[in-house]
Amino acid sequence: MEAHYAKYHAHVCEVDKCGCVFPDERFLELHFTECHDSLASARQARGDKIFQCFVPTCTVCFSNPKSRRLHLIDVHKFPKQYFFAVTNKGIGETLRKWGDGASMVRGDWKPAKTAMTPQRTRRLRAIAMTRSRRTLHPPALPARTVTRPSARAIATTAAVAGASSASLWTTMWTTLPIR
Repeated sequence: MEAHYAKYHAHVCEVDKCGCVFPDERFLELHFTECHDSLASARQARGDKIFQCFVPTCTVCFSNPKSRRLHLIDVHKFPKQYFFAVTNKGIGETLRKWGDGASMVRGDWKPAKTAMTPQRTRRLRAIAMTRSRRTLHPPALPARTVTRPSARAIATTAAVAGASSASLWTTMWTTLPIR
């Protein structure tokens, strides 16, 4: 009876609507700091490192859970399959599912098989079609238009340059950039 109480009821988050169960007092403290402590939340928003190492003798803190996870794997040799989300989720669901055979080390990760709904099938086909169109048929370049200079512009330019309108027309038309 005492073993059951120690495992299922001793380290439970008392915050409203939370009720997460933790394996020991340390994880309960980390959970409260990371999930419910408004002061710690403000410190994190300011850029402080609030995520402490799981090992009680280690004093290193981190800015995010991913950095902590990498530290635990590299420095403390935690297995990659360890349940690192324990501070967020607790172990209550794991205990309900597996009972006394529950472990903090998970099996190898396998991606979930998602059901192919008609909407998902249409969306994936549309994405594939868009990608194939981009690679097989690049977008066409815009049509190049040639703008003729107006007679007034030619006459004005000819008057300023002191040349005849006919010679200036030929020069402007042959050297005109296409836009």
